[in-house]
Amino acid sequence: MLPGLVWAVVIFVVISLPPENIPQAPLLQVPHIDKAIHFFMFAVFGVLVLLGLHKKSTAGSLSLKHITMAVIAGSAYGILTESIQYCCLPGRHGNVPDVLANIFGTVFGVFVIAMAYMTSIRKDDIKDQKS
Repeated sequence: MLPGLVWAVVIFVVISLPPENIPQAPLLQVPHIDKAIHFFMFAVFGVLVLLGLHKKSTAGSLSLKHITMAVIAGSAYGILTESIQYCCLPGRHGNVPDVLANIFGTVFGVFVIAMAYMTSIRKDDIKDQKS
């Protein structure tokens, strides 16, 4: 779980930057690029939370409970970060499109890991059947 917590701190630091401290790189001037950044940050968060829950599990398998908990944690954190931007950080503006990017990013990250896990199980089953 530690990597997920560390990444949560990274997200909070990034979303807390005053606008004047955000680099003026050409890529960051692309319209709506912030949505892609939100999506990416929360996809990574979803991956790390799900892997942390899976690693901590004694069952040894990825469960629907792990997937659900990771999506809920990422979604809740995405809503929380935007709420903090909206009410508490001067110069920052939380908004619904950013919340949606956060949630979709989380779901995507969790989905990728769940699919990778299921694919590896299927490959193991195929190898076992051939043996």
